[in-house]
Amino acid sequence: YQRRVHGEQQRDSLQTQQFNLDQMAFTTEAVKSTIDQVACLKGAAKTLKAEMKHTKIAEIEDLQDELADLYDDANEIQEIMGRAYGDEQEVDDEDLEAEFAALGDMDADASYLDEAMPTPSGPLPAHPEATPETTDPDQLEQQLGL
Repeated sequence: YQRRVHGEQQRDSLQTQQFNLDQMAFTTEAVKSTIDQVACLKGAAKTLKAEMKHTKIAEIEDLQDELADLYDDANEIQEIMGRAYGDEQEVDDEDLEAEFAALGDMDADASYLDEAMPTPSGPLPAHPEATPETTDPDQLEQQLGL
């Protein structure tokens, strides 16, 4: 019995020692990694400082303003190029309103739709008959009664 207890104690002691060694190795690697990270940060800071000496914020703002002006000029040119020749007359609001009212009157009289496609007089079938699909424009016009 004592031998067994003594063996278990030795095993526990070795496991604790192994755990401690593993922890030390992990901590050593973490410290090395931290040192490498700090060195990288220092290098990046040094590079950024050197590059920022050559960068002038005012010049960048001026460049952005100049680009915005050029963009506005390009839009103005496109607007000018899009004008129609000989169509310089002013649009009258009253004429537009009269035209709009006439369009509204056309919508109220939808009798032209009755001629295009007659409405079925009876109830619709539960399962409509399948019609073969076609992509021929002439057949499609004929099917639609056009």
